[in-house]
Amino acid sequence: MNFRLENPYLLFGHVIAPVLLIYLLRFRKTSYLIYSNIKELIQFKSRAGSLRRPAIISSRIFALIMFILALAGPQFGATYETIHQKGIDIILCLDTSGSMRAVDFKIESDPVQRLEVVKKLAADFIKTRVNDRIGIVVFGKEAVTLCPLTVDFATLLRFLDNIQIGMAGDMTALGSALAVGVKRLGNSSERSRIIILLTDGISNSGALAPEEAAAIARVFGIKVYTIGVGTDKIVSFETDTPFGKTTVLKAAHLDEETLKKIALTTGGLFFKASDSAGLKEIFDSIAKLEKNRFELKSYTGFREGFIPFVITGLAVFILTEILTHTLFLKIP
Repeated sequence: MNFRLENPYLLFGHVIAPVLLIYLLRFRKTSYLIYSNIKELIQFKSRAGSLRRPAIISSRIFALIMFILALAGPQFGATYETIHQKGIDIILCLDTSGSMRAVDFKIESDPVQRLEVVKKLAADFIKTRVNDRIGIVVFGKEAVTLCPLTVDFATLLRFLDNIQIGMAGDMTALGSALAVGVKRLGNSSERSRIIILLTDGISNSGALAPEEAAAIARVFGIKVYTIGVGTDKIVSFETDTPFGKTTVLKAAHLDEETLKKIALTTGGLFFKASDSAGLKEIFDSIAKLEKNRFELKSYTGFREGFIPFVITGLAVFILTEILTHTLFLKIP
């Protein structure tokens, strides 16, 4: 609760109170009767009678003080704060090409395909992004918008959970993926906009080169974080055959140079994840780098508070006058 006086200079009126008090007690003439012998009147003397004059004077001065305070314009107020949180528009560009079948990552010590780890950690990342809009683009030979920008994370997570390897073809169109992501973010002008591009391969499809797509993203002010998944070692791949699933060993290839150029061109960063723990740290790092912005505005609303002082002053003044002419009646 805040308190202020609209006309504080009127408080100087309180100097009237002590001056008036001195005048009433010391210099004001009072009525009296000449009486030859007051010994017979002493028996009627009471303590209340001796307090009459100080009580009346004090009450009147108190009422005067209340009136002066009311004229000074007391106001009471409360401070209010409003917080405006500005979110970020994020497009997750996820590689669903055949190379994401590589079984070189783990979830709770169990070997799993790269894509399964990506889906799990991407879901964890989405759940932390309060007030952001997030969309998903998947790419292989083609780039497809799986889910446009949305704040409906429940629906977004269902789309994420249904991602399958090969759903967009079995090659890697990095340039097309970036172009689709930029298109989805192009109409958003009031928010921060980023693309998280995650792949484990080399761009070998699409009509647009990754460098050209990165240049377009820079024009639109879109920052791209690139994540290279996997290692350059021989890794296990699960493949389907007429006789069921089988595991084969293949050499994985990751074009780190292109991913670094994309990030550098757009003002983003390049990360490399060779295991599940590393990928989790990368998502956590991006979350810390791209924080929501808060705008705090505060204001104080005041209301007039002179009425209680006026009422108190009037009540004391009226009561004093009533007592003066009744209980405190003085003769003469």
